[in-house]
This record gives sequence, structure tokens and C-alpha cells, in this order.
Amino acid sequence: LHLLRGYSCEWLGQAPFAPVSLEAECLPFDSLFAQTEGCGDSLVYLLPGISTFVGADITAGLYSSGFWQADSHHPAFFIDLGTNGELAFGSRDGYVTTSTAAGPAFEGARLSCGVPGIPGAICKVSYLYHRVRIQTIGRKKPCGVCGTGAMEAAAALLSEGMMDADGLLAPQIFEKGMMLAKREDGSGIFLTQADIREIQMAKAAIRAGIEILYKRYQEMAAPVGREQVGRIYLAGGFGYGLSPETAVSIGLFPAEWKERVVPVGNTSLKGAVEFLTDRRCAGELEEIRGKNRSVRLESDADFQEIYVREMRFPRW
Repeated sequence: LHLLRGYSCEWLGQAPFAPVSLEAECLPFDSLFAQTEGCGDSLVYLLPGISTFVGADITAGLYSSGFWQADSHHPAFFIDLGTNGELAFGSRDGYVTTSTAAGPAFEGARLSCGVPGIPGAICKVSYLYHRVRIQTIGRKKPCGVCGTGAMEAAAALLSEGMMDADGLLAPQIFEKGMMLAKREDGSGIFLTQADIREIQMAKAAIRAGIEILYKRYQEMAAPVGREQVGRIYLAGGFGYGLSPETAVSIGLFPAEWKERVVPVGNTSLKGAVEFLTDRRCAGELEEIRGKNRSVRLESDADFQEIYVREMRFPRW
């Protein structure tokens, strides 16, 4: 939104990380975009953000997912996973939010054979009768592995005892990694030891954010037991493809969440549609913003300790 409006981004990259504006705006189409036939009289709405790194896409997501109506006795989590992981925890009475730099592994980047969620990307992996079985997006020929496929491959390695809790691969696959499939040209698609490290760093950052939000919400509101946490709204394309079983098995989510995760898809787009079709939405988005308390992980005393601890995979 800053780039679109031509605002300075200088303070987004250095302390105190202060945005120029987080407010909702309504502007003529031609003040932002080149003249386009049929759009001359159109208006462009920019939705309001919550904080510097929890933007308007999350405001829209909290609204469209139903997070903002969670009961205070059963507060909910909202999690949008990508290069940045945006997290919220709370209820209609108030909530805490944060953003954590999870790294690009969830989106397939920086993996040795990583690709985005495109046709042909390996998205599901299982290990059955000593054979790797895969499924690709669109049932196309495999061209690489996306984030969900990499997480499932890691879960398969754990379950088969071919990787330990520290993320160390078994000797027979340590050098080249786990071969998942072959491309049309005959070259192999692997999950390597370096890829496992990327996965560990991404999942540790998200899990540390989850644990810290839980702690800070306890300080802000009446204490809530873990068994009282209600739904976990998992947003975004990555979240839609990730199975709760996989997320729990690699330690991305707590074990007790397995039956509570609700994939909600592209909630930012759904929120934008609701803004344009429901006159009450604009006021309700402002109400949502007013109930937030931001948590900055880089200055949180507990972050580093939890992050290091969560680098390990669970022992099952």
C-alpha cells in the first residue's frame, strides 16, 4: 500500500518501524492507475491496516474468517503463513497480533528443488512400503516441490525414522537427501539436509510466535487454558493445502490443535469482497482494529529461547 500510494518506505525497514499511514482510503481510479477503458469513474478502496507488519490483508482476514466474533471463553488463533507469518490470538473482546519472519520455505523458495504452488509442484508426500508416493498440483508431471510438499516430506522422514529430532538425515540419504520424484528430463527432485534446516527455521519462528502470543494474551485478558482455545483459522494458499496432521507431526502446531484447525483459504480476498458488498463492513473493520494489541517478537524477552527450542522436531 505504501508503494501504491507513493509513500516513503524508509521507516518500514528501520526502527521505530513507523508507517506513514494505516488508515482506510477511498480514491479515484485515475489517481492511482493509468487510464483504463471503463474504469474512469471507478473508486479504489484501500482497507485499513493493523500495524506496520500486520497489514490490511490481515484486517480483512480477521473479519471474513469469523475470528473477530470468537467467544472470550474460547479464544481463537488466526494464522497466515508465508515468507512473513502473521498471527493473531484472542476474541471479540480483544486480541494480540504479531508478525514473524518465517523465511521463504513455506512458499517453496530457498529449497533446493523448490517451486511455488504451480501445476506440477509436489504438494503431498507419503512413505509406504519403503516407497515414496507423491501427488502434484493439477496431477501434472512433477517439476519441483512446494512448501506443503516439503513439510509432508519432512513428516514422512520423521515417521519412518529416517530423520532424528534434531533434523539430521539418516546416513544413507544424508549426502543427496530424500529423492521424491524425477522430472520429465530425468533429473531428480530431492529434499536435502539444507532444505530440512530451512523448514526448521520457518516452523520454529511460527511456533515461537504462537507461544508468545499465548503468553501475552494471558497477561492481557483472563487466563485461558490450552484446552479452551477454540478454532485455529489457517489462511492463505499454503494454509489451505497443509494438513493439520502434518503441521502437528513436525511441531509447527501444538498436538492438541489437530482437530481444531480450519483452513479458510484466501481470507484477504473474501474480506475485500465483503467490504464492497456489505455496508456494515467498513465500520466493523475499524472496530476490529481498535481491539488490537501489537507484540514485537524481536524485542520480546522469551522469543530467542523458544525459537531455539522449537528448532527440534517432536519425538513420536
